[in-house]
Amino acid sequence: MKITEKKLRLVSVLSVGVSLLACIISYFAGKIPPEISYIYRNNEIVAQSWRDNFELFLAVVFLFTVLAAFVTTVIFIAQKIKSKWKISGNILRTCGCVILCYVIFGFSFSMVTTDDLYDYYPECYEFTDGQHTIVIEEESFLLYGGGTIYQIDDNNNAFVVGHISTDDGGRNHGNYDIEWSDNGCEITYDFCNLEHSKQTEKVKFR
Repeated sequence: MKITEKKLRLVSVLSVGVSLLACIISYFAGKIPPEISYIYRNNEIVAQSWRDNFELFLAVVFLFTVLAAFVTTVIFIAQKIKSKWKISGNILRTCGCVILCYVIFGFSFSMVTTDDLYDYYPECYEFTDGQHTIVIEEESFLLYGGGTIYQIDDNNNAFVVGHISTDDGGRNHGNYDIEWSDNGCEITYDFCNLEHSKQTEKVKFR
């Protein structure tokens, strides 16, 4: 099949079209609940959702659009050497389409991402009484301080069972007094104010 400038230009147009289609699909996908689950892995709590696979799909499609632009550019250069094509305009057009695709895919990712935009440098601390395991994930940023309490099962699945809060962005750095019972526990910690008052969070196991 003979390669023509018209056919090569069509590659860029199709790439933009595919990007727009992916953006439309992402818009509707973003309206579906993510159904987030958590797993405790390598001393951190990791959020999981079907959207993770969708984000991977978007990344693969974007990679193909970049690859198509690269191949098109190589062919343009080869044709300039072989047939003396004028390619400056075509190269600029191809680069412009890649940038446009990048922006469109950026919007697509923003509509479906499940990443926590307010991930305040979490640190995890694990505690167990031999029968139950909990992980306290501490977070802080400027004047905000707090965290989430997770119950961990035998498969390292994590379930939110409580929350803590501290004053003025303070952290306890794993210093908690825990009283265990058969169906829960009481977690006492420093509120991190000037008086170093104590707070207690009652947790009920799943």
